[in-house]
Amino acid sequence: MWLRGWDEEYGGILYYRDVMGLPVTEYWQDMKFWWPHNEAIIATLMAYQMTGDEKYASWHRMVHDWAYAHFPDPEYGEWFGYLHRDGRISTRLKGNLWKGPFHLPGCSSSAGRCLNRSRPRGKGEPGGWQTGRTQALVRGDLSIMLRDLVLENRSRRRFDQEAAVKVETLRELVDLARLSASGGNLQPLKYALSCDPAMNARVFETLAWAGYLKDWPGPEEGERPAAYIIVLGDKTITQSFGCDHGIAAQSILLGATEMGLGGCMIGSIRRPALSQAMAIPAEYEILLVIALGRPKERVVLEAVEPGGNIKYWRDEQAIHHVPKRSLEEIIVG
Repeated sequence: MWLRGWDEEYGGILYYRDVMGLPVTEYWQDMKFWWPHNEAIIATLMAYQMTGDEKYASWHRMVHDWAYAHFPDPEYGEWFGYLHRDGRISTRLKGNLWKGPFHLPGCSSSAGRCLNRSRPRGKGEPGGWQTGRTQALVRGDLSIMLRDLVLENRSRRRFDQEAAVKVETLRELVDLARLSASGGNLQPLKYALSCDPAMNARVFETLAWAGYLKDWPGPEEGERPAAYIIVLGDKTITQSFGCDHGIAAQSILLGATEMGLGGCMIGSIRRPALSQAMAIPAEYEILLVIALGRPKERVVLEAVEPGGNIKYWRDEQAIHHVPKRSLEEIIVG
């Protein structure tokens, strides 16, 4: 498909090609339209990230460089939609019944999100929402984004401790929890935040890690979380918190994953010690601790047969393996 569509003489993707090599009846057949280039930029980048095949990286650079050299309006922004075969502008209009604010924002956000998820970051560099929020507005991409986030959102227990997480980032994650569902709409959850190294050290001492890894006491210095969100239940509102904290924690972790962070829900907590360390008032019950930071470990999902062992493990390369039951096993009837 690439060899058939790519214009070897002028560069760019031709709008029409006959699969049998016969003459094409559409008079615009040798023009260059904006949207095939948008979609090719995304497709080649995703193909390279999924396969590691350098030909996709080469194709991505070719279509990206050609498109950004010819379509953008350098004076007013956005892209012109229609070019002649040699790259000259056919018409200066940038919006009509077919060309709207759809393909270019979708291309930019989807490609940006791919790069944001894979690129190495400097120490202390924060994550951000520069990709996912916009992508969620692009019709047809939402289900892909959600599945991708869910698959990437694994329990991470080893981090780059020096990659700081700012309190503003924690507040943004808590805001996702605030906007999530709550039983009876009681909204009884409160949150305590920690991203100060000294406080983080006190929180760390109150936690137990990875119950199935009996010979692993938890992350060593340098691989400990850079921040924590402590999920609290306000007993002045209700004495029973149902599954609210689970819903809130999942929203927080999905948001963290979108930011390039990772995390782990921890329920094995020395609660009196943590309450004392963070001066948590007595009317708040500690429900969960969410450890957060830049992930430093790889997590792989494994299939497990019915009745098989569901305990996670680490191999000799410190890769964390997590067995998952099949879809057929968990759907009843």
